[in-house]
Amino acid sequence: MKTSRKPNELVATGFHRGAIVLKPVFRIAVPMVVAAFACGTAYAQSTATTQTSDTSRAVQGDRMQIKADEAALSQERQNLKTDKKTLEADARAGRMAATSDDAETVYRDKLAIKGEAQAIKADKPATPQMKTDEAALAHDRKQLRADEKALEADTTAGRMAAVSRDSESVYQDTRAIKGEKRDLATDKANLKSDLKKQGHPEAS
Repeated sequence: MKTSRKPNELVATGFHRGAIVLKPVFRIAVPMVVAAFACGTAYAQSTATTQTSDTSRAVQGDRMQIKADEAALSQERQNLKTDKKTLEADARAGRMAATSDDAETVYRDKLAIKGEAQAIKADKPATPQMKTDEAALAHDRKQLRADEKALEADTTAGRMAAVSRDSESVYQDTRAIKGEKRDLATDKANLKSDLKKQGHPEAS
């Protein structure tokens, strides 16, 4: 004889069975969610720690670079003082280091003209030697005019031929100081940016 089941009993049984299946799943899922949340928190903390560490290293590097550039700037300023003194001393003593290539050429032209003039005075009039010396004198005077124009043009254009070795050293020192100042400004800007990332009051 077959046992008859009412429809509501089947539903109740099915729900009951479903509950049996769901219970273990729920019990397993809760620890997984908690573990996942813990891992996420740990990862976030680890990432934040890494970022802070990186920023701290960047700040340390910025400070070291600033010190290095400040030392370089101080050295360049000292070089400038020394080279200026050398330029003044050489100029007073009439040394070639204080004279540009163009100026030295003009100076030699004038010496040559002076020498030719003295030679002509010592020559006998209307002699081949006098004619030779007079031709040499005319050539030296022409050369002097050309070299003086070259000196003037090079000076106007700021070419190195119109600058003495001492003056060139002073010029290079001045450029180096400007470069160090630019580098120092960049370093300070980088430091301020890295401190701002840390929320450091020094960045304000």
